[in-house]
Amino acid sequence: MLFEDNESMASYYDVKYSQGVVLEFIGGEPFLEVDLIDEIYNYFLKKAIELHHPWAWCHMISICSNGTLYFTPKV
Repeated sequence: MLFEDNESMASYYDVKYSQGVVLEFIGGEPFLEVDLIDEIYNYFLKKAIELHHPWAWCHMISICSNGTLYFTPKV
């Protein structure tokens, strides 16, 4: 479903020009769903490694938050 095996995405990006990716979590308060963010990231990483995709090693995560929950133990 991810990356090159998804034809609908093939025209959206080209790995030659998009050598890295940013997984960005925005809207509302993402830290309310920190477990879901963790699951999404783990799924992304697992699939990228399985597919030997360069984004497995060239990615970063960005979370836009108002900071209210930043210092909670779960976050």
